[in-house]
Amino acid sequence: MKRILTVIAASATLAGATAPAAMAQDAEVTMLTGKVFRALRTCDIDGNMVDELTMAQVAGITIASDSDDESEKCQRIRAIAMDE
Repeated sequence: MKRILTVIAASATLAGATAPAAMAQDAEVTMLTGKVFRALRTCDIDGNMVDELTMAQVAGITIASDSDDESEKCQRIRAIAMDE
C-alpha cells in the first residue's frame, strides 16, 4: 500500500493537483485498503500485512475477493498475499 500512496502522491504533485483533488484520491485508496483488509481478515490472514503488499498483490486480492467461486476464494487470496 505504501507504493500505491507514493504513486498517488507523485501523480498529484506532478499534475499540480489542489488539496481537494488529492483528498478525493485518498478516499479511493482508503476504500481499496479497507476492501483488501476485509478480504484478508475473512480468510484468517493478518490484516496488518496490507501495508506490505505490492500493487499486483492488492489487485489480485481485490479480483479474487470479488469472485463468485467461494470454494477456493481464501486459498487464492492466501496464495496471493503470501506470494506463493
